[in-house]
Amino acid sequence: MSGYTGLTVSPFFNEGNQVGEEDIEMNNAIEELGGHQSNHIDTSSIKPNDNDNEFSMYPDVTYYVDAKRDGIKAKVRPHIMNLIDGGKYGAVEQLNLEEEDDIKYMPGYNFGWIEGVFIRCTLSIFGVLMFLRLNWMFAQAGVIGALGIIVWSVGVTCCTTQALSALSTNGTVKGGGVYYMVSRSLGAEFGAVVGITLFLAQSAAVSLHLTGFGEAVAILEDGNFVFDRDGDRMFYALIGLVAVLGSSFLGANFEVQSQKVLAVSMAVALVTFYFGCFLSKGNSELRSTPVSSSTFADNFAGSYTKGNSWLTVFGVFFPACTGISAGSSISGDLKDPQEAIPKGTFAAILLTTIIYVSMGLLMCAVFEPNGLGDIETQISAIDISLVPEIMYLGMFAAALSSALALIVGAPRVLMAVARDDILPQLAFYKKSYFAQEEPLRGYLTVVLIAFICIMALDLNTVSPIVTNFYLVQYGLINYSVYHAHISKAPGWRPSFRYWSPWVSLLGATMCFVSMFMVDWALAIVTIICSIGLFQYVVHLKPDVNWGDSGVAHCQKQAVEAIYRMERLKDHVKNYRPQFLLLTKDPKNDTDIISMTERLKKTRGMFLIGRVLIGDMHDEETFKAMEVARKDVVLLHDEIIAILQVICAPTLLSGVESLLQLAGFGKLKPNTVLIGYKESW
Repeated sequence: MSGYTGLTVSPFFNEGNQVGEEDIEMNNAIEELGGHQSNHIDTSSIKPNDNDNEFSMYPDVTYYVDAKRDGIKAKVRPHIMNLIDGGKYGAVEQLNLEEEDDIKYMPGYNFGWIEGVFIRCTLSIFGVLMFLRLNWMFAQAGVIGALGIIVWSVGVTCCTTQALSALSTNGTVKGGGVYYMVSRSLGAEFGAVVGITLFLAQSAAVSLHLTGFGEAVAILEDGNFVFDRDGDRMFYALIGLVAVLGSSFLGANFEVQSQKVLAVSMAVALVTFYFGCFLSKGNSELRSTPVSSSTFADNFAGSYTKGNSWLTVFGVFFPACTGISAGSSISGDLKDPQEAIPKGTFAAILLTTIIYVSMGLLMCAVFEPNGLGDIETQISAIDISLVPEIMYLGMFAAALSSALALIVGAPRVLMAVARDDILPQLAFYKKSYFAQEEPLRGYLTVVLIAFICIMALDLNTVSPIVTNFYLVQYGLINYSVYHAHISKAPGWRPSFRYWSPWVSLLGATMCFVSMFMVDWALAIVTIICSIGLFQYVVHLKPDVNWGDSGVAHCQKQAVEAIYRMERLKDHVKNYRPQFLLLTKDPKNDTDIISMTERLKKTRGMFLIGRVLIGDMHDEETFKAMEVARKDVVLLHDEIIAILQVICAPTLLSGVESLLQLAGFGKLKPNTVLIGYKESW
């Protein structure tokens, strides 16, 4: 028929469908117009008629991934060999709709977006820095400088959140949160870097919140120290660590439920703060005044103390904005991560930003400059509140809830990395306990890291370290989205609408610039360690295949390079030997394979051709070809070659086929090697 382009065989056929009169009439109408139908055909039930006309039918919708989102039970896509000759080759390995990893993840609790993401992120973002360093930031940087720090920090977290939302809505999100999403997007190498830095960041952040807790209790003692100021800070921080550890053993369900109570206490504490500011009559001891424009004007410019600058203040305060991954850290426990992570995280960022700005501006209008910046003898946000005791409870709730969220999330990240078998050194952390598979070994490791940081560092010292680790993972989260876009990976189809690769690129740039802004020496050390870990995983060659964008980008570049070479003329200066080695069995011809590898010196192309004698329609021959093509003997560091196996009725016809068809475009063999037989 006119316009006929040939028969298209699709594995997505509709089982049991037959051709009806309406289908025949539709096809005949198209023929009369000289066209053809482009839909796929069910070859198991439709046969050509006497006029060699082919009928086309719509594929069954239940074979597509989106069908699951529409509430339809998805089927399994059949392999093409199951369709040939009525499935005479038996059941061939099938492709499931859902991505199946050989990893056992913990069963989920099915939390919603409010309790699983919004509350967790809000409490993690608030933390103890809101009470202990927000007023100090405005006193140091002034109103404009402090608002600039908040805007820059929120800009980084918003860019990262839109990237997280795109990643979480691109496919199934399992245990491991950010690590899982980045590793499945960028590959095992980048995933290892993100997983380890995320674990270290969250472990160090546990010490940050507990150090703040200890510092607040030490200030509350009003000079009546048990040891001394630093000793009491460490002592109470360690008490908080023990309490948080004990709570974490009760599991993620207890942690999420307890955070509801902590969220209520935090809300009540904030109400007392706002009422205290607006009802303030001034206090000479606190160096406060009623809400006054003149007081606000005195604090507008700010004044940096010795050793501080906008960059150092940013490094101290940035961890107060870094709780955005608290929800995704328990992604395996969420009912619908694809909906919960974007909605809950953006809502938390919006709420916390409004509260940060309003609290800072109100304190600037109430406290005199010397009282606003005092972090040694008073806690301005608490002392000005209507009921300071409630505010203290709110601060303790913020510190302990943030530490609890981190101490629950960090071990799950470490267990997810361990169960992926990327780093064999982490095999110890695969084991879990109890019905919900709690990673107790990871808990103990987090406690050890937090203990070291509590004993060695104060709040202003540990904050830049935490900032540095978070910026690394945030930068890679943003870069993974940008890389997935430029790689044109067919599997990159996020359902979150409001993402942009350019916003992600901007976020990645902001993250890496911020690292050097905070501490260039620490940034260099972190980058060197990250590159070292990346190269180590490359050297290990983990046996994983996640369909990441790195593979898609490699395929895209390879195809483009072949197309470019086709447009170029050959030149003698660019000649490279491209070998086709004919062998009966690569397992037994290792000597000639090694010799050929040395001849090409890793610069030319090396094809190993093998001919199987037989009929490819024969079941045994077909299975033998499948086994031969999966031969892994050649896949080691010393031999870099491509194995091509064909089936032919005779050896001569098989060799002729290899000589004509082996290679791609200009990448075709120009030298043929064969073994020297002993009988020659």
